[in-house]
Formats: sequence, structure tokens, C-alpha cells
Amino acid sequence: MVQQSLTGQDVLALYGLQSGSVLWQYAAMVNAFGPSLTAASGSRTLVLADGIPPDAVVTLATADLVGGTYFNRIRDLAGVTVVPSGLRHDATGPVSEPGTVVRAWVVDLGASRKIGALRVESGLDAEIELVLPWMGTEFGARSLYPYPTSTVVLRPVPATATTRLVQLGEVESPKLLVQFDRAVTEDQLLDLVNIECRNYPTNVRVAVADRAPFLQRPEPMIGTVPLADFSAEVNAHLAALRDAGATTPLVVLLDVRTDAPGVITLENQRLEYDRSLAGRFGSHDEVHLDFVGEGSASLDLRFEGAGASALRATLLEVGSSETTRPWQALPETVDTGGDRRLARLDPTRAVACAFELVEPTRVHGLALRLRGESDLLLDICPDAGGAPAATPSVSAPLTVATAAADWVFLELAAPVALPAGRHWVVARCRGGAAAWVLHASSTTTALQDREGTGWRPYPSAAGPLCGALKVLRPPSPDEPASAIEVLVPGAATPTTTRAQGRLTLAWPEGDGPVLGPSGGAVALAIEVRSRTTASVGLEAARLQVRPA
Repeated sequence: MVQQSLTGQDVLALYGLQSGSVLWQYAAMVNAFGPSLTAASGSRTLVLADGIPPDAVVTLATADLVGGTYFNRIRDLAGVTVVPSGLRHDATGPVSEPGTVVRAWVVDLGASRKIGALRVESGLDAEIELVLPWMGTEFGARSLYPYPTSTVVLRPVPATATTRLVQLGEVESPKLLVQFDRAVTEDQLLDLVNIECRNYPTNVRVAVADRAPFLQRPEPMIGTVPLADFSAEVNAHLAALRDAGATTPLVVLLDVRTDAPGVITLENQRLEYDRSLAGRFGSHDEVHLDFVGEGSASLDLRFEGAGASALRATLLEVGSSETTRPWQALPETVDTGGDRRLARLDPTRAVACAFELVEPTRVHGLALRLRGESDLLLDICPDAGGAPAATPSVSAPLTVATAAADWVFLELAAPVALPAGRHWVVARCRGGAAAWVLHASSTTTALQDREGTGWRPYPSAAGPLCGALKVLRPPSPDEPASAIEVLVPGAATPTTTRAQGRLTLAWPEGDGPVLGPSGGAVALAIEVRSRTTASVGLEAARLQVRPA
């Protein structure tokens, strides 16, 4: 504010200067200090993070790239080479340079560059006396330093007064001839002479390590360019390192490429990660589940390497291969509790159980809860006065080989269209012996035919019994197409996604279950539910955790 109220002469008087000396004073200040030094130029490998655990799962990765121009030693300017000049200039013009003494050097910039200044550092006892630009076939006759005072083009001669800082404005040239007032070695030139290159980075490509670039910016990078979250790229890189056997803390590098020798620096790096624990299904790496109609299965997952502190789960990922038949079971629920009996099946006896259809239905198959070793013949028969009709609607063989009672699935060769009403499933034994699980029923009763003497109610002191039976039908339009669900009992409901054979359960911040490690491992109970007949394979379980 004070300077704004002063005249130009007042300002000069304040600093003890005379009119006409201000420009000189400014030039003297620039010569004394010059531009501030910068980092190395051109393409670079930058450290994003160091000491990342191999099992880390990155949840956030951001940073700022900053583009600027270069001012530092000649050696670190990207693309530059230097060669001794066979000629130097004295007061009379160019003369041959002796082979053992080099005062003039050709600084080849690799391409046309904007050069603002040259500066000799204090460790070099030499000063610049001449700078020439390249004119395409030879070095120019008009010098850049000293700047000619005459409009007549003369052959360049050295400056009468040498200097340690040469301001070139912004000359654009692919090469410079730089001459000193005494001999300079190549290492002295490369390490003790600074060059200002005013080109910004262009066509910048950024990648995590050796992966494909996730950012390409063709225009010049001037100032700060924020990098949006690229955690997916970092995770893919870490996964590749794990697959290659990495077990020690890792360094994450950013590979930054540019076509111009500008300066690129990394600022405000932010990398957040959770740990990732590999899991097993009990003692196995994978598990296979078969569902006949609706059902569920409980599994215990064990994750090693958890340490000793309590952990909170943030994400569960399971590989899922699923073969789902688009059928549902009738009845919707099958009571297998209460009084149960095993109805024997052998070549001398058959058992029949009824089911009801409320509307015409295309039946695709059956499931019976059986045990034993036998070859059966299953008939689906219409009702004839409370018993199976003599002529079946469809017949199909079924092989049973199970020591414990379990659901055995039969897929018909072709669907059969059945009308609404009562129908019967008749199981006949053609060899061996089997047993059909029966349970209490209030609506129908199982029938038995021994030695072909006719159908009679299956004997039971506890009341009517019905066979454990499911009839497979197409789903209705409003029934869900996705048949498999994975739940974590007792935990908040996660967000579930399925993509590329992976089932992912992600909990909002702080809602995941807290797990207490035991013996360096944590256990997680899951429940797998099916809404239809399906064969499910689960593998490659991975649990993402952070300190609780």
C-alpha cells in the first residue's frame, strides 16, 4: 500500500537509486540468484508408497502430478548429449581447438527446445564467453550471448566480459555451442553447468509399475493435475506380485512417461489399504454343494495370518461357479421333521406318494429323499380313485447309491405336461434295496403294494405318512432368477455383487463382523442358500480386514 502512494522517483529515492538504474539492479539480482533448482526432467519412476504388506487390498489411491519446467545441471536434462567442438571463437573469429584443450562444447538437446538460461556453479572456475544457436546446417553467425549491438550480421566473437549466468530469453534451438574462457571437461560441463529448459511435459502417460497407462494427457501439463482414485490398478499390481510369490513388504511405483523434458513431481500421495487374508473351507481349498430345490448349507471359513488383535471384516469375496436349473420345487416346503419312518423298497414291494397341482404344470423332474443301493423305476401316474392309475404319465429309471438318507435328483428326458389335481409318484425296485424317508402328513398318505396285491395305506401307528418328495417345475415370472445367496449370520446386511465368477459381500464402514483371532487365524461362519435346484462350487475365499 505504501508503494502505491509513491511516485516512480520516490521509489528510486527510497532505495538510493538513480533513474535508469532499476533495470540494471533487477538484472544484477537475476544474475546473482537465477531460477530455483528443480527435480530431474523427462520420464520418471516415482515412489507412490513403500512398505506395503503383500496381502494388502488398497481401498484408496490418489495423488497430484505437478508439471513444471527444468532448471538444473545439464546431465539431468532428458535427451541431452554433449560433444567437444572442433572450433572455438576468439577476437578474430573461429579457430581450430587444440585436441587436448576443450573450451567450446556442443550441447545437443535431442530436439528443438526452449532454452532460457545457462548458469555456471561455484565449483567450476570458468565463465561463459559465447553461446551460439544451431541454424539447421551449422551454428549461426549471430550469437545469443553476447547479444550483437549492431544490425549488421557479423561473425560471432567472444564477449569482452565473461559471465557465470547467461539469460537467453527463450531461444528455441535443437543445439547450442557453449564456449568458456578456459578449458572445461565433460564431467564439469555436465555436473557444474545448469540449464533452464522452458518446455512443459507433454503427452504424459501414467501407469502403476509396468501395467498399461491409466491416465493419458496429450496437452502440456502445467501445474497440478489430480489423479482420480486408481486403487484398482494398484490392487491388480499387488495381486500379480503375490502370484509371483512376493512375501516381503512391497514398493508401489508410478511409471510416468512424457515426450518433452519437463519436470514431473508427485505430491499429496494418499494410499489407504486393508489386509487381505486367504481362506479355506474347513480343511479344503474349495467346496461343492448340490441343492435340490430350496435349501441351505452352513460352512466355516478359516483365514490364516490374522495376527493377535481383533479385526473387523470389510469385504468377503468368494469364487463361485454355479450351475442353476431354472426350476422350483413343489411343495414349496417339505416337512422332514416329526415322526419319520423308512419305507423299504425291494423287488417285492413298491411305495406311492401323492402330490397336488393347483394349475396345469410342466414337470421337469423329481427329487426323493432316499438311502441304499438300488436301481429304481419311478412312475408319475394320474389319480384313479385315490390310488395310482395303472398307466403312468411318464416313467424314468433312477440309481440310488447313498449310505445316509439324502435327496436324490431325477431329471426327466423331456418335461411332461400334467393337468391340475392329484398325481402319484410310484417307486419300484428292480434290484438291490433302498428306503424312502416318510414323514407325518395331514393331507395325503403313502401307499404300499406288496407282491402285486394292490395299494394299501402304509402302516403307521402315528397317523398318515407321506414320502419326502419334491416335484420340479419352471419358476413363475415373478420368482428371482438368481438362485444362490451367501449370508453371514449375525452380521449387518452387506452389499452383494456378482461379477466374472466372483461373489462379493461388502459391509458399510464399521458394520462388518468383528473377529477375534485364535492361534493367528480367524473363523467366519457363512450360510449358502439356494432357491432352486443347483450345483454350486465355492473357492478362493478372501477376507478383507482392518483393525477393529
